[in-house]
Amino acid sequence: MKTLKNFFAVLMTSVFLLSAWTCPAMANETETAPAASETINLTEHYINPLYEEVIDVSDLNIPSENSISAYEATEYYDSVSEAGADFRLQMKQRLETIEVGLLTDDAETDTLKSLCKSIASEALIHTGDPTEGDYLFWQYGGWHCNMTGYSENDLYYITFTYTMTYYTTAEQEDELNVVLADVMNGLSLDNKTDYEKMKSIYTYICDNVTYDYDNLNDDDYTLKYTAYAALINKTAVCQGYAVLLYRMALETGIDARVIAGEGNGGAHGWNIARMDDYYYNLDATWDAGETTYDYFLRCEDNFTGHVRYDDYATEEFYNSYPMGTEDYQPSKDNPPTENPFTDVNENDYYYDAVLWAYQNGIVNGIDEAHFGPSRPCTRAQSTAFLWRANNEPEPVTTENPFEDVDPSDYYYKAVLWAYKNGITTGKDEIHFQPGNTVTRKEFVTFLWRSAGEPEPEMTENPFVDVPDGQYYTKAVLWAYENEITKGKDETHFQPNNQCIRAQVVSFLYRFFN
Repeated sequence: MKTLKNFFAVLMTSVFLLSAWTCPAMANETETAPAASETINLTEHYINPLYEEVIDVSDLNIPSENSISAYEATEYYDSVSEAGADFRLQMKQRLETIEVGLLTDDAETDTLKSLCKSIASEALIHTGDPTEGDYLFWQYGGWHCNMTGYSENDLYYITFTYTMTYYTTAEQEDELNVVLADVMNGLSLDNKTDYEKMKSIYTYICDNVTYDYDNLNDDDYTLKYTAYAALINKTAVCQGYAVLLYRMALETGIDARVIAGEGNGGAHGWNIARMDDYYYNLDATWDAGETTYDYFLRCEDNFTGHVRYDDYATEEFYNSYPMGTEDYQPSKDNPPTENPFTDVNENDYYYDAVLWAYQNGIVNGIDEAHFGPSRPCTRAQSTAFLWRANNEPEPVTTENPFEDVDPSDYYYKAVLWAYKNGITTGKDEIHFQPGNTVTRKEFVTFLWRSAGEPEPEMTENPFVDVPDGQYYTKAVLWAYENEITKGKDETHFQPNNQCIRAQVVSFLYRFFN
């Protein structure tokens, strides 16, 4: 998470903020246009503001004698946008020497230096192409530029010759393309919803990339900033995670950007991605290796610990990338288009419930291909499922009465939330017994309490095994009249039976739908 400058100028949706570099060698240059008979020969350099804290001009590749000689470009463009598009194509090929020609009627030194940077800026705009935009911007260090030219008929024919410093080579990009194609094919994203695609991409990165602590403080090892390091070497710093996610998202047609800012007070990079009409935050670096995700498709208010740099928080930027005001929740009317579980079939009563819970991030399978519908569901699991279905609210208390619930447990926040809201009081005052299997009466009671303990309207109790006056009596009757449960048969609820995973998910699905 180191090595992002708390910079004042960053690439936005269309341009770099032009820095006011003045080369010492140019201190005596004239600021007026040369006479028609005079030739032009200027130099400029630029350091990517993302990496100004870790590199300087001496780290940039030095122009060769051939690249700084005065020669004519093969084509002179009429606009910066055309010149920038040519620059972009050459940059994608990782050409160390990039030559671009431009016609201009103003050849003052400041104008040419400004044009030099504008052309490079145009090359890095966000186009939606997965190999352009942020994919280029976050993976290069800077450039030297030599500007040569001549005048003719009141026009100046300027050749801009850039010597680039990249963090990957053309050969590495070729290798990445081959591996990435195999990975994307293996994810089987065809016909999936955008949410499913993004969840698959995010899970792949979180499961397969580790943070590169070994090279964190080695400023000479710049590969750590790249998608290549993340995908091929399986280890990178935050830039590598974010650029790989950007590349994979755009490969599937999901628009995304890489955002620079501070994470818990330190320089950091993460992503935003579009779901439906709005954009949402993602931080695969911080969720890597976790079984549940705290930073997946979050709104600004719930994306704790992250502060954007100013240029990513302007009104213009937010207008271009409007953020959702709540965490993204897929439409409950559209379950996943594909069923990842071989043990969940279309004719199973819990089929829609399992796919809804999976799509909404409420429950994962016991592995990638199995849901385990007949397995007993623990009290910890059922409480975590209910908490996730309620959008994972932060518990309003840090007081933990249960000595068998530890802050490192995946269900810690869920249990504290449920305890504080009166959904569970534990098995006794100091024990929650998270590993015990939840019973049918317990989970129905959890649902009832989370709904505010509504009074059932029915006056007749159909279940002979649900006596009046029990703590779960009203909960069962309420669940029955709201079609959350029909009982095990017409006259038996079997309150003490274990609640299996299929039943828990079905109760949740019926309750929330």
